[in-house]
Amino acid sequence: MKPCRPAAILISSLALGLAACEATSQSTHESSPAPAVATGSAKKGALLPAPSGPLDLTGAAGSKLSLDELLARLSKLTGVTFSTNEEVDARLKQTKFALSQDTRVPAADVYPWVESILHQNGYSLGVLKSGESALVGVYTPIGANMSTAPSLAVDADQLDECRTHPALLVTTTVNLPHTDVRTLGNSLRGITSDPSAGSGVIPVGNTNSVILTGTGRNVADLVALLRTIDEKAQHDMEMPAQASAPAKQ
Repeated sequence: MKPCRPAAILISSLALGLAACEATSQSTHESSPAPAVATGSAKKGALLPAPSGPLDLTGAAGSKLSLDELLARLSKLTGVTFSTNEEVDARLKQTKFALSQDTRVPAADVYPWVESILHQNGYSLGVLKSGESALVGVYTPIGANMSTAPSLAVDADQLDECRTHPALLVTTTVNLPHTDVRTLGNSLRGITSDPSAGSGVIPVGNTNSVILTGTGRNVADLVALLRTIDEKAQHDMEMPAQASAPAKQ
């Protein structure tokens, strides 16, 4: 069954939806660039090791913390080793943020809180090694290492957790049975594709599936948006059939 979703309406819906969606170990820094690896798969469960407790930033109000120090604190709580190259290492030390008040971030909010600050400052995270001794690379679009940033393959049932990772690069495949994914890919390319940020949309051959790559929160929100559009397309396709069906006597 071929989709009949008007292209103009599809593109308009995507643009509006995407606009709504946007709104190290002791920081182990490497002197060489983080190694490029093939896209890995996340095991069922947490995408990254859970924090052992809250992130305590009491007493930091009015002072400035470097992103390097922030990642060191995250590493201490999670056991994750963060790897950078020399350029990114220097930028993390130079990039500082200030807190308007003392805060103690609950363990459940540590990743979204820290990653939101990283994302706000243009940084992305790529999983180089999963598991309890996770190794995570730190990347910046204006640095030479963005082209080597890996994305973690996640399943549909892990998308809710992806929303807690606004800086973590992930990739997933979603099936849209009532949508022309080739038209969709062209429509999204101008809105979402940003090679420097590791994001992209790729239709899969002659199927109705599309591969989405980007930061966790954006990918999860985009999947939800595309599924809503696909459901609306299904409804529009079924309406004429229901209208032409003979009335039961």
